[in-house]
This record gives sequence, structure tokens and C-alpha cells, in this order.
Amino acid sequence: MAAAAELRELADDQLLDQLGESKQELFKLRFQIATG
Repeated sequence: MAAAAELRELADDQLLDQLGESKQELFKLRFQIATG
């Protein structure tokens, strides 16, 4: 997880990439919990 100061320095496209990666990781973690 990036610190807020690091996120503020990123360009819009970099933020969107980071958001996509975070959503994908969240999905994987939820799937792991659901399947045990």
C-alpha cells in the first residue's frame, strides 16, 4: 500500500493503473476468503 504522499506525486494514468491493481488484489483476497 502506497503512502498518501506517494500517491499525490503520481500522474493520472499511474493512479488509474494503481487503482486497477488494487481492485484486482481485493478481488483475489475476497475470493480466497470465500473459498476457504
